[in-house]
Amino acid sequence: YPRYESVSVSDSKNNSAKRGTLTHYILEKLDFSEQTADKTVRNLTESGQISAEEAALLDLGAVNGFLSSSLCKKLQSAKRIQKELSFNVHIDGSLIDESAANAPVQLQGTMDVAAEMPDGTLCVVDFKTDKIRSEEELQQKIKSYTLQMNYYKLGAKKLFPNRKITMHIYFLSIGKDIEI
Repeated sequence: YPRYESVSVSDSKNNSAKRGTLTHYILEKLDFSEQTADKTVRNLTESGQISAEEAALLDLGAVNGFLSSSLCKKLQSAKRIQKELSFNVHIDGSLIDESAANAPVQLQGTMDVAAEMPDGTLCVVDFKTDKIRSEEELQQKIKSYTLQMNYYKLGAKKLFPNRKITMHIYFLSIGKDIEI
């Protein structure tokens, strides 16, 4: 198995970023039909892909909350799920800035989940590990991530032309799915 790039958890200053990176790795490896992430974490630890120290840093409650969410239930019905789907597409610059009309722009990113649903719709999910402390903070985060999701949608449209696409931000810390 390829090993996750290990992180030092002794530096508490950066634990939030490390926890986020580890959480994304677990979600990438996770079978969304599982009841909990415990088995996945145990297997990754036993195979040496993550250390016990790294496993202890994870917020398994948040990941398990996702597994019991309506969004996860929806994804379980998908015909096909691709995780960590990278895209690298060229678009007209006017899609980003009107003053850049006719200028080619290279757009690249990685979608956490791209799921082909039974009706042909593509469901794109981006997991966020931010700690959300208030409704106001949630609204600020949604606003700040909407631009990123719009870029992801442009990438998804290039990869999957003629598909209806739904875009979701899933905030793990509060177990909330926001469709953009």
